[in-house]
Amino acid sequence: VVDIGSYGRAVARISVQGADLGELLLKNGYGWYYERYAPSATEYDRLQKQARSAELGLWYRTDPIPPWDWRDGKRRSPKSTPTPEGLPYDPSGTDRDCGDFSSQDQAQRFFEAAQNESSEKDPHRLDRDGNGQACESLP
Repeated sequence: VVDIGSYGRAVARISVQGADLGELLLKNGYGWYYERYAPSATEYDRLQKQARSAELGLWYRTDPIPPWDWRDGKRRSPKSTPTPEGLPYDPSGTDRDCGDFSSQDQAQRFFEAAQNESSEKDPHRLDRDGNGQACESLP
């Protein structure tokens, strides 16, 4: 156990024969990295992007349903719902993170649309350093 999370749950690193279980799951496309709860886990982010690019595991589908949407009762892919301005997601809909976008430009357009739909400056927390640029690590 490395921490106790905001909901009182244990946050832990699990090793399987010396390998990090989280890395194994992400590397093979069987896990979903959520930047909001592990913002400094850059290796997890990299492994998820590699698995996604290679269409491994859950990424073989073009529209996997994020676990946070599944828990909220949204059983259809958010990509299957028409959205404004040709964006991949509804800016006033389910919370999104940088891993949901294929490019910085796409994330930036979503970020700006979400600002227009909300009273919050960054409702999806896509601008980590507050400089007005969303998901700067994306290509």
